[in-house]
Amino acid sequence: MTLSGYNCTMENIFNKIRPPNRYVSLHNHSTFSPFDGLGEPKEHIDFVLSNEMDAWALTDHGNGNGLAHAHAHAKRLKSKGQNFRQVYGVEFYFVPDLDDWRAQYKAYQEEKKQSGGGKDDSDAGHVVEDADETRSKRSASDVLRKRFHLAVTAYNHKGLQNLFTLVKKSFKFGFYRFPRIDFKMLKEHSEGLTVTTACVGGYPSGLIYQSFPDVGFLDLKPDLVDDPTVLNEIMGRLENCVDRFVDAVGRDNFFLELQMNKMNAQNLTNRCLIDLSKKTDIPLVVTSDAHYPGPKYWEARELYRKLRPGMLDKEGANMLPAHDELQCELYPKNAAEMWEEYRRQYTEYDFYRGSEELVRDAIERTHDMVWQKYDEVWFDQSVKLPSFDRPEKSAFNQLVELVKEGLQREGLADNDEYLQRTYMELSDIKFLGFENYFLT
Repeated sequence: MTLSGYNCTMENIFNKIRPPNRYVSLHNHSTFSPFDGLGEPKEHIDFVLSNEMDAWALTDHGNGNGLAHAHAHAKRLKSKGQNFRQVYGVEFYFVPDLDDWRAQYKAYQEEKKQSGGGKDDSDAGHVVEDADETRSKRSASDVLRKRFHLAVTAYNHKGLQNLFTLVKKSFKFGFYRFPRIDFKMLKEHSEGLTVTTACVGGYPSGLIYQSFPDVGFLDLKPDLVDDPTVLNEIMGRLENCVDRFVDAVGRDNFFLELQMNKMNAQNLTNRCLIDLSKKTDIPLVVTSDAHYPGPKYWEARELYRKLRPGMLDKEGANMLPAHDELQCELYPKNAAEMWEEYRRQYTEYDFYRGSEELVRDAIERTHDMVWQKYDEVWFDQSVKLPSFDRPEKSAFNQLVELVKEGLQREGLADNDEYLQRTYMELSDIKFLGFENYFLT
């Protein structure tokens, strides 16, 4: 059979599969991922609604700074009767063991000090994602900057609390240029959280690429695992990784994340994760990993990335790729668009054959999770004050007594001007219900 005939046969098989009809991306970035994401959460949400979707997750790099903005806009939409579900998350920077990482970091600092290699830069830098650097930091020798991506979303109120606790602890206990969490920290604060394995910068991808230390990122291709010995070696590491995540967050809260684009490394990751899912029964999800609110913003986002620190000094940094040279279009795609992206890779790589329904279900699973598992959550923003009311005396009457005592103590109890002002103030306090605040 000719190649064209083979592709035609594959297309016929693909076209017989029912396409997905619902989808929610659990992995997206806004302008609160500095020099990486583009657009306010509001812009992303409005585009999502215009693109036939009814939910969206925000997972900025290492922080939850945009989540209140997303909540505020989602709240406005719901007040107008819009059916929409906002999901709150963070794409954390992850290392397996922070104790081990800190020990190696301490050794590095000591060695640097003894060799006279310069000042301590432990507090230098801030969270500016550099995708190229993240992908390249898969070498054990580069422990200081080493980190992987891990997408985490909250499906109930406790999960939202744990999400912010992890952010706080990542800066307090795992910071060197980037804040980090590990398995131990994740397990301690796992309740109410869903974990997906993120992009080619994720921990499972790092375990896959570990088998090819001398292969550059752009040369990581799916056919590298055609050798069964190599694939078995990778599967052994990935199964151990699955066991550790399941131990940390529970089997029902851990998912293997596929992304559909023409990056060879991503398709290598997809190939291994599909095999891993079949072997371990850990479910797959598909995400769009969006970084800008609509396809027309691709060029603006490329320009924005060129402005990150140190980038303008690089040779050729002022050059933009043509649109057809982009390896992925990172905007919030709907179910049909995700299926079309899969179709493109399906005709390119034969290992996708036989997994059509598996991938279709992984696309639809995201919507089912959000609308069946995820609660409508946010923090209780009401004022938290103790109640001073007692059966024998209300809080307001207690306040009145204290004010009277104060007037007498200051010698103002017979001053009409102060008495009139006191009456006015106490009347306002009683009307507004602020007596507990003043007693506190």
